This record gives sequence, C-alpha cells and structure tokens, in this order.
Amino acid sequence: MFALAQTTEEMQAMKEEKSKELTALETQLAELTGKVNGLKTEVATLTDKLTPYPRWTVGALGTVGLNFAGFNDWLSKDQPSTTASTIGFTINSYANLQQQKYFLA
Repeated sequence: MFALAQTTEEMQAMKEEKSKELTALETQLAELTGKVNGLKTEVATLTDKLTPYPRWTVGALGTVGLNFAGFNDWLSKDQPSTTASTIGFTINSYANLQQQKYFLA
C-alpha cells in the first residue's frame, strides 16, 4: 500500500495559486455585479416609461371574526346557563390612481 503526501512547499504553492485565482474571480464578479445592477436600473426605467398613464391599483382586504361564549350559573340572569355565538365580516376595497404629475396612495 502506498501513501501519497504533499510537502509543505507544494501546499504553499497550491495555496498561492488558488489565492491568485480567487482574487481574479472576485474582480470579475465585482465588475459583473456592477453591470447587472446597471442593467436592472435601465430595465426598470424603460418599464416605467412603457407603462401607460393613468395607472390604477385596485385591491380588497377582508376579515372574518368568530366569537363563541358560554355562561354557566350566572345568578343575575333569568336563565343562568346561556351561550352566544357571533360571526362578523369586514371588507375594504380600494382603487388608487397614479398620474404622471401626482400620486394617490
């Protein structure tokens, strides 16, 4: 059985080589990230210019509430043991108009 090992000098040379490669790749990554961010900004600007005015944003929100209550041995009531159930609904809708010179939100 053979055992292969690397010397300290070989490992140091590999480390320096990998460090140089990493530095080069990090430089390329920073350059590409800058280009990508610039392109995203340009695309957002063009999309904003292409979207016609007036722009409407519509939507709705709603909630449902349930309440169940039970009372046992309440002396102040005519019927000392009672139960009650309640269901509540709320719906809110909105429509926002966005013009070129002003914004409603």
